Amino acid sequence: MTPSRTTISKEELGALEAEELQLPAFVVDSGTPYAEAKRLCQELSKSKVLGFDTETKPVFKKGVEPNKVALLQLSSDRLVVLFRLNTLQDSKALKPLQKLLRDKSILKVGVGIKDDVAELAKDTELVTLQVLDLRKLSSAAEIEVLSLSKLYAVLYGKRLSKGQRTSNWENETLTEAQVEYAALDAVAGYRIYQGLREFETPEMAVLDVHKTPKKKVKKKVLWCTRSRK
Repeated sequence: MTPSRTTISKEELGALEAEELQLPAFVVDSGTPYAEAKRLCQELSKSKVLGFDTETKPVFKKGVEPNKVALLQLSSDRLVVLFRLNTLQDSKALKPLQKLLRDKSILKVGVGIKDDVAELAKDTELVTLQVLDLRKLSSAAEIEVLSLSKLYAVLYGKRLSKGQRTSNWENETLTEAQVEYAALDAVAGYRIYQGLREFETPEMAVLDVHKTPKKKVKKKVLWCTRSRK
């Protein structure tokens, strides 16, 4: 898709019609049977690309340690699954999820995804392989905006509601508004990739963001004074 525009103002974005969730969204938490969690992961694994996003309960006081990732959203073209990680500690449901995230044949896409993946690994030890930051595609397409909502608006002319962004993602039960907000962010990532995939090059994807580069060993340099002739 060749975008018809490369930027959008805050005022123009606010005037757009709000996007609505068109795919079925499933929530996996501590009450979800293992067989169902496994089935949903298997359904997601049928897609070679997954929209990826996370949500964390915000902290409003300075100096307070940030909360751990509470929610992981994954979207294909058929369904969206929301994993409530704050309720899934030591749960069997994490096993099929970890298998899905480690699958190198499935590309996970999102805006700023490397940061999300790093936080996810730090907080839950879930490792995600084969990721692509959508900003690499938008840059190649010469789109000037960087945020998920503006990228989506430039490509599809719809607004992603941000009303739930700072809500409590550790609530005992997610509201319908929270589910739709979180699901749409993952769907948007998937759709942005589909809209810009013609600009993808092989080197854009990162296999493993957890591997730290080898430190360069500084060579000792011996200085000597030469006599002038």
